[in-house]
Amino acid sequence: MNSLVFLHLSDIHFQRNAGKTFDPFADLRNELELDLGSFSKEHLPGVTAILITGDIAYSGHPDEYAFAFRWLENISKVLNLSSGEDVFVIPGNHDIHRDTVRNSPTIQGYHANLRTPGKDPNESLVAYLEKDEEAKRIIYKPLQNYNDFAAKYQCNVSAESPYWEHPFDLNDGSLLLVRGMNSTLISDEHDSDTAHKLVLGNHQLELFRQDGVEYVALCHHPPQWLIDQDQAELLLTDRACLQLFGHKHQQRLNRFDDSIRLVAGAVHPEKREPNWQPRYNFLEIEVEGNAEARTMRVRVFPRVFDGTHFISGIDAHLFKQFDLPLRPWATTSDTAKRPVSTAAKADEATSNGGLSMRPGRRLTYRFLNLPYHARIKIVHQLDLVHPDDEGLRDSELYARYFARAAEKGDLPKLWDLIDEQSESHEDNPFSKIEGAA
Repeated sequence: MNSLVFLHLSDIHFQRNAGKTFDPFADLRNELELDLGSFSKEHLPGVTAILITGDIAYSGHPDEYAFAFRWLENISKVLNLSSGEDVFVIPGNHDIHRDTVRNSPTIQGYHANLRTPGKDPNESLVAYLEKDEEAKRIIYKPLQNYNDFAAKYQCNVSAESPYWEHPFDLNDGSLLLVRGMNSTLISDEHDSDTAHKLVLGNHQLELFRQDGVEYVALCHHPPQWLIDQDQAELLLTDRACLQLFGHKHQQRLNRFDDSIRLVAGAVHPEKREPNWQPRYNFLEIEVEGNAEARTMRVRVFPRVFDGTHFISGIDAHLFKQFDLPLRPWATTSDTAKRPVSTAAKADEATSNGGLSMRPGRRLTYRFLNLPYHARIKIVHQLDLVHPDDEGLRDSELYARYFARAAEKGDLPKLWDLIDEQSESHEDNPFSKIEGAA
């Protein structure tokens, strides 16, 4: 098995003029796409996935996400990735629809309460997100446009699913588990790293130890921007081999004990910023050694725009390498003894309403990219609509539809109906899953 290779992007800040005549970043994006293709082909063939650590949009407007979606489809093609299931996103403060917060004293009240000095924000988070149905709906309302976009990648967040996880198999059979966290729950125009900090909460920070499992944590805001900074510093450094952040438009790459922290830099920083330097990164990860002496080798390939094209961000070197010691773990051919969430076992396990991981991501992507009338026709054909669905957005509905289809054994039919409405035909993965029909 080859090493894992990730493209890491952050702070893209798509504005509503993106793709139009006076788009100020059109040339920059063209150079980025050219560099992605040539650099990956020469140095890192076989990119595994795209990881985006927030601020996809600029003001959380649907038009900004529509352009982001089209651009990510193009980037996927440049890297020979499958559209949809190989893209992973988390929200940043620019993904919040600010007008929703400005126009709601109720949301502002929740934010103020969660920021109360001297008060443990976890107590309020539990009260709001476990026990108060109205608070659940209102607190996540500023993220509705982001969630409609992120649902296509199964990366939407809610009180029931405040973060997402996805497994990737490492070359020794162990597991790299990527966790995408949401640091924007109380984000608004007053955000700061002093008086108006943000919060993650213990439910997102507790990365449970498992034999043969290593974590990569994705979060938009670095720990110093969090009310629960101390807890974040402690748990992320102790439990995650790699911490990927955005928000700060200047890149930072440091090792803390046996954890690497990478603050990405911005794809689209403001041109008025001092030392304007658009950036992105490639990451290569693999395990070396034997069961008792395992090491994770992480290579970071920073790329920086010099005004005309992208070059290496580390002087004359292509990458910076880190070797992290890992806990002992013996490779085994016995599936029952492998890590619980390996990609191989995920094809049998269920998530998102009974869908196996890889086919489920593809099904979600294809379904949510159909026109609204086509989606409605399909779910009525399979009798997947219930009265209590009324008022839910598409990003909330699809999981219910798929869960009902799975319970009825109709996933193969659901795929076929989607295929009939799609521009391209794809083989039905659910027809091969025992018990799906």
